Amino acid sequence: MSGYIIEMCGISKQFNDVSVLKDINFNVKPGEVHTLFGENGSGKSVLMKILSGVLQPDSGLIYFNGENVNFKSYNDAQISGIRSVFQDHLTFPDLTVAENLFLFNIAGESKIAGRIIKTDKMYYDCQKIFKDLNFNLNPKRLVKELDLWEKQLLEIAKAISVKSQVIIMDEPTNLFSNIDIENIYKIIENLKQKKISIVFISHRVEEVLRISDRITIMRDGQIVTTGTPEELTKNMLIKLSAGNDLKDRYPKLTVQKGRVLFKAENLSVSNIINNINFAIKKGEVLGIAGLVGSGRTTIAKAIFGICELTNGQMFLNGTKLNIKSPRDAIKAGIGFVSEDRLAEGLIQNFDIASNITLTNLNKAKEGFFLRKEKEKNIARRYIKKLVIKTPFIEQIVKNLSGGNQQKVVLSKWLFSGAKVFIFDEPTAGLDSGSKVEVYNIMNEIVLNNGAIILISSDFSELMGMSDRILGIYNGQEVLDIKREQFDLEKILYCITGEKNEIDNKN
Repeated sequence: MSGYIIEMCGISKQFNDVSVLKDINFNVKPGEVHTLFGENGSGKSVLMKILSGVLQPDSGLIYFNGENVNFKSYNDAQISGIRSVFQDHLTFPDLTVAENLFLFNIAGESKIAGRIIKTDKMYYDCQKIFKDLNFNLNPKRLVKELDLWEKQLLEIAKAISVKSQVIIMDEPTNLFSNIDIENIYKIIENLKQKKISIVFISHRVEEVLRISDRITIMRDGQIVTTGTPEELTKNMLIKLSAGNDLKDRYPKLTVQKGRVLFKAENLSVSNIINNINFAIKKGEVLGIAGLVGSGRTTIAKAIFGICELTNGQMFLNGTKLNIKSPRDAIKAGIGFVSEDRLAEGLIQNFDIASNITLTNLNKAKEGFFLRKEKEKNIARRYIKKLVIKTPFIEQIVKNLSGGNQQKVVLSKWLFSGAKVFIFDEPTAGLDSGSKVEVYNIMNEIVLNNGAIILISSDFSELMGMSDRILGIYNGQEVLDIKREQFDLEKILYCITGEKNEIDNKN
């Protein structure tokens, strides 16, 4: 026996020919909290989804209690004793809290008698579990009625309610108040005393140093180092996770800035963002830095009319906007390159031309009728301009590579005639060559007096392509700095809630 309950050896994984995990070796001891720490996109969650059977590795071996295992599904891992608390809540919205809690454990005699579910007993047992965990949650409520933090409570309860040997917690404290977070820490300590192992994923430096027995730092799909909280200081965690290779790998052009093109005043969305203020000039790229759950994408969706503002106003060229829907935003001259290009950016079963002209159909019409040949000519122009690799112009977009799909999305918004472009994770999943092509398109936009809001988990990308960076933490502005002031450590400290502990470098 090796002394480890979990051993992951030589784990590698690719998506669309992009390597996200490279020969990872990771292990967990019985009854320890082993934390995975790293920037968004470093590979932490992908590694744990492989351990929990949600994803399959391209290569490598997994040992559980000394035996080689091959989990083909999330359920396989659960049955073996590995449970997960993911940020993506695995729930059934039309069932009650209690039904969700016991859904995969209804064979217990406290829940059923013969083949009949003992509903009263199920609700009683659910309430008892919540009381033991000090959770205030009504077992009879439908899950679709819960807030995000209540769904997170349910996910934690599901993992703890069965006899798990290993529990994976992916950013479990993101949505909680300080009082609730302290309660979760107590729960983790109780689990350790029961020899239950915890794999903890967190971006909070203080939290990681407080609760971890060991910490593994990941960067760019690889493990940088593993050590104890005594060995890895706060500064080391931030520096090692960010890396020292911050040279200018980005083809950013120096562009003369014009007058203010877009202005946002006191943008607020209930319980998510609060009083966000910024202005962007013609020829400017404003980067927005924030961790998952910070509210950065909500800002984008509020500007584009997807999320309803509870307060605030927006101006384009000095004119107040009244945006209630994406159609209003498009009409005003705002384009949105969404993080989820397949679900939100493209109609997968449409061809290239139909997707490109979708935002400005009038330009593809003659009179009242859409002309396919005119539409194809428009598509040919953008296929050539953006070097979209396709065997034929009628190709359905779902059959294109990820990089070429992203180019179709960009073509769509360039064709729309937008003045302000929101880029939300524009290079996620792209190879290095495709990334550079996206950056060159951004250069073209600002050269033509457009403006860009760039949201990215890649801080090197933000610093490489932005003129200013706005930092967001818990829905609030915590930083606004110009390019000549960019400091990676300062950005990371601010967006992880450590703002008061660093010197003001301005």
